[in-house]
Amino acid sequence: MPYFVNKTDGSVIVVLDGTKDTTSTSLTLFGRLVANYGDQTNENFVRLLENFAFNTSPVNPIRGQLWFDTTNDTVKVYTSSNTWSSVGRSILGNLTATGNLFLGTQAFEIQDLTGNVKVINKAPNGNISIFSNISGVSTNVLNIAGDSGLLTVNGNATNNLGITTKIYVDSFINNLTANAAVQANILGNLSSNASAQAVLLNNLESNAVVQHNSIVGLQANINAAWGNIGALQSNVLSISSGGGPIDVTELRLNSNVVLNNTGTGNTVINFKTPGGITVISAAGSNDATTPVTIKGQWFLGTNSTINALYADLAEYFRSDDSYEPGTVLSFGGSAEVTISKVENDIKVAGVVTTNPAFVMNQQLEGTRCCIALQGRVPCKVIGPVAVGDMLTTSHIAGHAKRADLPIMGAIIGKSLTNVSSNTTATIDILAGRM
Repeated sequence: MPYFVNKTDGSVIVVLDGTKDTTSTSLTLFGRLVANYGDQTNENFVRLLENFAFNTSPVNPIRGQLWFDTTNDTVKVYTSSNTWSSVGRSILGNLTATGNLFLGTQAFEIQDLTGNVKVINKAPNGNISIFSNISGVSTNVLNIAGDSGLLTVNGNATNNLGITTKIYVDSFINNLTANAAVQANILGNLSSNASAQAVLLNNLESNAVVQHNSIVGLQANINAAWGNIGALQSNVLSISSGGGPIDVTELRLNSNVVLNNTGTGNTVINFKTPGGITVISAAGSNDATTPVTIKGQWFLGTNSTINALYADLAEYFRSDDSYEPGTVLSFGGSAEVTISKVENDIKVAGVVTTNPAFVMNQQLEGTRCCIALQGRVPCKVIGPVAVGDMLTTSHIAGHAKRADLPIMGAIIGKSLTNVSSNTTATIDILAGRM
């Protein structure tokens, strides 16, 4: 059956059996039973690790995909408007912003000059404006003209603002020069009001300290934000999937470790080594018989055991037909095994298993039967049979019987149940050469 790859936005990519999908995403998606997929799977991992690092953008991008532009050494993200947008890389510290921060061009610059701060607009004749949200309206409260340096205050300044404009100073000096009496009066007021001068100077000094502390705090926040962005980028890059985006439904790490994937469709959970090798792969299914693939070299530690619910050890053999569990088979026919038809047959292969605990030769192709080699297994028999009797093939096809004169090589196993005379039944036996 095909793979259904669920994207985060709810759309689905269908990958048919035996095919490779190279058009839905920038990665190659593999259908079931595709041969020689290892090299391109590794190539998918490398592309994700390097963010498709190249001087041209990757083909077939999807929203949220990252690309490292090697021409400009810039990380870009593919947006909902089907364009590549650069992710900021010039912020060396942390940036904390409540709301939106827009830096539209490279003409805006903030410099730290050994304790002093410069705010520069490098665009020719560009203005520097400060806006405030006044009663729900964005209002320009302070503006510095880029062509003249003229500063305009549109808001209500407090009495202790401590700002004197150049126009005011020029006008004041002109008035002083033109009016000696006014000069003398002002000089007298300044001389007689030393306390007012001290308060003004103290306010200016205090405001300068507050401004400096605020700028230092802003710089610290910028440094912290950049660290958080770096950590976030690292975490995002560490979550990858060769089949496309991941929708994490539940991942908890506390007193217990829980990893749940409740997505619909054939969603797979893979556990990988730090080197990127998948050692456990579980298909997404609500069926208790969901296949789990285990790769690599596994070792049981001291005092460790493996327990199974079911009983027998079994192996697949090619057969000339499909046979139901409990059927006795012999070697021969048009394949490797066929249904037994001869009494005391030294070519007996064994019994078709029902629920084996361990199966070998799982990938055998074609028509096949799984035969119990050792352990408890249901078997078709004809009586009379007693517990502990050795069993061999009978004249009834696919049935075992009591071995009255056991022949070496013709024994299937031993009975675990009593069966009345001339009665056919399916009973548990202990399979294996006795």
